[in-house]
Amino acid sequence: MPKVGLRESFELQTRDKYTKINCEIGVTVDGRELPNMAIIGGALEEAIALFQARITESYQKVPARKEFESVAQVAQVTPIQQAQPVSVEQPAPVAPVKTVPFGS
Repeated sequence: MPKVGLRESFELQTRDKYTKINCEIGVTVDGRELPNMAIIGGALEEAIALFQARITESYQKVPARKEFESVAQVAQVTPIQQAQPVSVEQPAPVAPVKTVPFGS
């Protein structure tokens, strides 16, 4: 039985230009009388547009991840301070120990 298929891969921006996802959408038609490839291609393009719209809409409703916010806040809050020189003191001299034999 004849079989025909189309597959499209694309990258979709979710929140901003730094957050993207890879998408792959495909359609396979199997049967004795296959539709024209222009019909299948047009349907696939409409399906891709629908997926893109729904995915983009869903990311507008979902709050941003905390890990991205905390990294930005840490970078703004922690200024770099110059290291102060540390003075090293010499330890006090130790008096020698006098040993006495046991039992004397």
